[in-house]
Amino acid sequence: MNEMFFNEPDTRVELCGLSRDELAAELVRMNEKPFRAKQLWHWIYHQGATDFAEMTTLAKDFRAGLAKTHKVTRPGVATEQTSEDGTRKWLFRLHDGKEVETVYIPESDRGAVCVSSQVGCTLTCSFCEPLFNYENVAKALKIVMDHEGIALSKRRITLSTSGIVPEIERCGEELGVNLAISLHAVRDDLRDELVPINKKWPIHELLEACRNYPSSSNARRITFEYVMLAGINDSDAEAHELVRLVKGIPAKINLIPFNPWPGAIYECSSNNRIRKFAEIVNDAGYSSPVRTPRGRDIMAACGQLKSASERARKFSDKAEDKAIEA
Repeated sequence: MNEMFFNEPDTRVELCGLSRDELAAELVRMNEKPFRAKQLWHWIYHQGATDFAEMTTLAKDFRAGLAKTHKVTRPGVATEQTSEDGTRKWLFRLHDGKEVETVYIPESDRGAVCVSSQVGCTLTCSFCEPLFNYENVAKALKIVMDHEGIALSKRRITLSTSGIVPEIERCGEELGVNLAISLHAVRDDLRDELVPINKKWPIHELLEACRNYPSSSNARRITFEYVMLAGINDSDAEAHELVRLVKGIPAKINLIPFNPWPGAIYECSSNNRIRKFAEIVNDAGYSSPVRTPRGRDIMAACGQLKSASERARKFSDKAEDKAIEA
């Protein structure tokens, strides 16, 4: 006799990812007392518990009932890699099968985590956006910053965007986190190619939004990310123009050596060229550190948070199109 077995779909309500208000509303729907929401919030976000049995401040019968109707889950780890320099990269698989990457960069006295804010991206930058996913990003950051949640100070959080101008002011007013702008060019025609969203919100509109960013100050400068591309955006003239553009904005300029991937159509500027560019910016009074690439051997460096196979396919197609046009 042949037998067939089927896995029943898990229809329990997911609690992880709910905001305070959403969690409270879920408890109201269950006819539970409001203080239960605060208890659950603490266990889920501060303690990191996923098993209701561990939530010992909750009544035993309440925990047992929750386990039947609700769940607290985390993304699964599809792959994990560790670089020779200690950088670690995870490919997380979400409940719907889609994947996102996250990188941890260790330092001697601290560490930094770079988190992808959405699955995929519609902006088609020719290299490596959270403000296109603002509602979800804002909800996540409010959980992260909540003093009874993950409790991370907003001063330790930087939100990076390619320049979704209408959301920049909103981000400053509602979240107050540090802002990083993927600038990469000082001319609209070049930025149109490198960061195509520039066609909708050109450089002058982007910089005006930065000047008005509510949380910026000399103590909390806006970071402008500028990837160094050989013969593309790395001339002395462009360094001087960059200084002119950011005048009046409390700013820091991060110079990023280009990190290649299979099929990339750019090359990194030479060390001497990067050094000269940095000198011009520094001499104008702006901090201009050159970022040390980390995790290059596992494709975890800045601009590489995307699968190698996807990049190779995209850019081989682009290079082929350009060859045909020529």
